[in-house]
Amino acid sequence: MLDLFTTRPAGDILSRSVRITLDGVEYVLPVLRIAGNRRWKAQLDAATVGLVDSLEGSGDDVGAILALLASQTDTLLDLLISYDTTGVLPSREAIEETAYEDELLLAVRGVWRAANPLVAIGIEESPIPAPPTNGSLPPTSTSPTPTAGRRKKSKSS
Repeated sequence: MLDLFTTRPAGDILSRSVRITLDGVEYVLPVLRIAGNRRWKAQLDAATVGLVDSLEGSGDDVGAILALLASQTDTLLDLLISYDTTGVLPSREAIEETAYEDELLLAVRGVWRAANPLVAIGIEESPIPAPPTNGSLPPTSTSPTPTAGRRKKSKSS
C-alpha cells in the first residue's frame, strides 16, 4: 500500500535531501529549490490530470482502468528522473533493468513528499487515522444494541 502517513526523517528534512532506494542501493537526491519544485509539480500535475481524464473516460470498465494504471511506469520514471537535476541516479536504462516497479512508486512518493512539505505535514498531522498496516480493515460498525427485553414467561407455564 502507498503509505502517505509515515514521517520523513528529520535528518533528511534538515539536510534538504530525499533518500530513495532502487534495487537495494540508496540514492540521496537534493531537494529542489522553489522554482525547481514548481516545475516538477507542474509536470506531475499534467501527468495526473491526463491519468484522471483517462480513468473517467473508462467509466466502469475495470479492465481499462487496470490497464491505465499499469501503463504508468514510464510516467513514474519520467517524474523521478526529472527530479534528479544533479545526476545522482543511474541512467533510465539502468533503472529499468535493475529496479522494481514498487521501488519506483516509493521513490516518486518520497520525492513528492519532499516537493510538498506542507501537504506532507498536513497528512502527518491529520485527524484522519492512518490505515492499518496489518492488511485488515477495522470493522465499519458495531453490533446493534439489543432493544428487546427478556422474554416473558407465558401464564400457562
